[in-house]
Amino acid sequence: MSTEQETLLAALKYAEQMEIDGKAFYLKMSQASINRRGRELFKMLADEEDVHREDFRKIYHSVSNGQDIPKHDFDPEDEHKMRTLFSQAIEELEQDIKAPAGEVEAIDTAIQMEQGGIDFYREQAARAKFTNVRRFYSDLAHEEDRHKATLEDYRRYVVDPEGWLVNKTRPSLGACLLPHAEGSVSELEW
Repeated sequence: MSTEQETLLAALKYAEQMEIDGKAFYLKMSQASINRRGRELFKMLADEEDVHREDFRKIYHSVSNGQDIPKHDFDPEDEHKMRTLFSQAIEELEQDIKAPAGEVEAIDTAIQMEQGGIDFYREQAARAKFTNVRRFYSDLAHEEDRHKATLEDYRRYVVDPEGWLVNKTRPSLGACLLPHAEGSVSELEW
């Protein structure tokens, strides 16, 4: 077994443990959240951790048997599900949604956990010798970055629901510049 394979296997074991820990944390947050949106979001993130963990197991098995990394497609539909969760919140903005400090601190912890995953995967990608391994780690970093962005959006939602709503519903510069574009200026690629 090559050093690259051994490094990848060790990283996969570590990544699998991160997913196990992440799922436990998100399930705990889902049960403790004071609002329905939080419970749904944290449950969805916990479910995604299971999917990632299963992917890691398949890849670990393939690599440990001397095979290539199997094709892995992270489902862009998951991002749509999270956006839909917040789109529904716009329509049904709950009154008095502001979360207690404990929930905001837990969201901050979750954001830090996702950032830790991003940093880990980017570091692994930078050290990888093979293109398919670099791409795999880059995909994982992107997936964790998407989770982090969703959590940051949720944090804004619970800290300042009115401000969040205004930001999500006001016309944006991007919409003025690109009449057929959807989303906000921050989502546009310039």
